[in-house]
Order: sequence, then C-alpha cells, then structure tokens
Amino acid sequence: MRTIRFIIEKEFKQIFRNKMMLPIIFVLPIVQLVILSYTATFEIKNVSLGVIDMDQSNSSRELIHKFSASPFFDITAQDFDLKKLEFQMKQGDLEQIIYINNGFEEQLKAGEGPQVQIITDAINGSAANLMSYYASAIMMDFNKNILLQTQPMLASGLGISTPYQFWFNPELDYKKYMVPGILVLLVTMIGTFLSGMNIVREKELGTIEQLNVTPIKKHQFIIGKLMPFWIISMFVLVLGMLLAHFVFKIHIVGSVGLVFAVASIYL
Repeated sequence: MRTIRFIIEKEFKQIFRNKMMLPIIFVLPIVQLVILSYTATFEIKNVSLGVIDMDQSNSSRELIHKFSASPFFDITAQDFDLKKLEFQMKQGDLEQIIYINNGFEEQLKAGEGPQVQIITDAINGSAANLMSYYASAIMMDFNKNILLQTQPMLASGLGISTPYQFWFNPELDYKKYMVPGILVLLVTMIGTFLSGMNIVREKELGTIEQLNVTPIKKHQFIIGKLMPFWIISMFVLVLGMLLAHFVFKIHIVGSVGLVFAVASIYL
C-alpha cells in the first residue's frame, strides 16, 4: 500500500505540473457538457417558412397564424409567386413552403377537403421528415378545430383518444435526455482514455524501463497509474452533477450514493 501511495502521489504531481493536461481534465469536460447539451439535439425550431396564400380568407389566415404561433416555424417570406419562393429555397433562405390554393375556405365549408401543398427542402433527410411531421401535426389540429366548429356532434365521436403522460420529463426537454449521456461519455474518456495516454507517455519518455528495474510489482504499477484518473473522474462526475442540477435543473431522484457506487465500479 505504501508503494501504491507513493506512485499515486507522483502521478498527481505530474498531472498538476502538466499545464496542457489540466485544461483537458477540468475545463474541457465542463465546456463540452454545457455546449453539447444545447447543440446535440434532434429538435428543430425556427424553421424558415415561406407562405403563399392564394385564398386570402379568414380560414387561410387562421391556418397561417397556427404556423406563426408554433415555436417550430418562423415565417420569413410571404408572396404569391411560387417560383420566387422556390428560388429562395434553392438559395438556402427557406426550408419549407406552404401553398394554400384559391377557394380553400369554400371547399372547407363545403366539406370537400381542400388540399394544402407542403414543399420541403430535403437536403437533410431527417430534418425534412421532422419539418413535414410538424407541419402535418399543425394542419391536423387545424382540421380538428374546424370540425368542432362546424360539426361538433361528428367531432365528438372521432374515436378513442390516447393522451400520453411522461413521468420523468413531462416538458420533453431534450437537454434532460442528453446531459446524463454526455456526462457519462466525458467521465469515461477521462477514466480510460487519459489513463491509457498516461501509461503510453511513460513508455515514450523511457521512464517505464526505469520502473521495470525497480522492485515495484505489476499490480502496484497499474493501480498507482489508474487510481489518480479514477479519483479525477469521480471529481468530474460531481462537478457534472452539480452543473446538471443548478444549470439544467436536472434533479436526481433516488440514491446519490448508488450513482457513485455504480460509477466507481464502472470506471
């Protein structure tokens, strides 16, 4: 144990003397946790939307208002020329176009089912699918509201509704999904990647040959080399959990001790 303690002390001295490694260990994980938690998301918001309203009726304006009120869409262009908006889409200024035909309100009142054209920039396939899904969901909600206004008896018997309730993330905040995963990834990198680099560094500097001729046993060498980064990984885990609690409002419901026990075994 005394030999292991001396190796651990030596490793900590080397770590804190290395000015390049300190930011990698303590600063970079925190910066990555904050930045990646906001950027690593599959949510799409503020989609640049172009609108062509050939009907200019109350119903068409109500549909457009639903798009503008949504956090997923930002109406940046309104025109009557489809080719003009398509050109803007090719230039990258628009991501989606909604085309409302003339006679939209009349067909809606007559129950003929008016059609609305959705043109989506599909350069990014997954993003295009999400944008189309958001637009379809808004129009489905619009159709339901129109049906409630015009034919309330029919709307009341539309079928069985299945509302969903989320216990652990009721707001469906994507950061609450990403922060724990990113934190585990960062702790893993420090506990395994940097400790492996540390042993390789000993070989590159030639000091590992000097250690081979000393009475240090293999298990003492390995434990002494890995233990400092295990301690640092647990420290980074504490910092990450505090950051998740105070910045991202992610509260741990359960045993904190169990989290650290499993993390220590994992590392």
